[in-house]
Amino acid sequence: MMVLFLDTQKILYIPHPTNGTGNVNIVNTLEELTPPYTTGDLIWITSYGENNNTSLLIWNGNSWVPVNEDFDPTNELGLIVVSSNIDRDTQFTNPKNGDQVWNKECKCIQVFDDTIWESINSKAINGLHTNNNTIKLGGELIEPTTITVNELNTLAIKGLETSLNDDDKIIVVDKDTGVLMQKTLPAITSTSQKTEVVIYAIDGQIEFKTPLNITNVEKINVFRNGVNISFTALNDKTIKLEPEAVCYENDKIRIVQLY
Repeated sequence: MMVLFLDTQKILYIPHPTNGTGNVNIVNTLEELTPPYTTGDLIWITSYGENNNTSLLIWNGNSWVPVNEDFDPTNELGLIVVSSNIDRDTQFTNPKNGDQVWNKECKCIQVFDDTIWESINSKAINGLHTNNNTIKLGGELIEPTTITVNELNTLAIKGLETSLNDDDKIIVVDKDTGVLMQKTLPAITSTSQKTEVVIYAIDGQIEFKTPLNITNVEKINVFRNGVNISFTALNDKTIKLEPEAVCYENDKIRIVQLY
């Protein structure tokens, strides 16, 4: 004969007849009991907990407690809520591997891994922070960080304020590493003047006309979407951006030229 294993179920309570010679008292409420009690005494109560479940209770020397140590009077399948680690340890004096609680103190789920209670909680680090369990942008970078873009997935910052302060610095990109740095604008002497031109590029454009004839490349600064970039002079009226700065449609190119 073949025996087929189907399932196992936890025993949540032990049924007991309402008559007979058994030594388990049957009561409707705890108020029906009269002390003294002996540690290990059992009672079958017909209404216990918030859901008025029928349950087997045992006297532990101080109070009547459910025989099933993980009994949850509101929902046997529910996640037990504790107010703190102390409250958790009071309810789980002998935790089992896999026991779980929602801990209000850390605002996280804690799982017992057979040794300690592990907190399951998202950490916001490296430029992120949490606010009311919401992860938001903003925070200290704790390691070198790279954002990789391509011609399809570009990076843009909209709504920047216009600077009117000549002492403000500009953002530059290291031509070898791509690291963002700040740079002071070249000083403009009292005898120097400047002119500039703004051009909205077409896709793939890399060459641009300067507003004046080129006499000294040191007197020219080129900005792509607000970032200072390198270039070379092709002739006395044309510059060519570095290959890494090839433009996309509607990139804003600003050429500032001193004279």
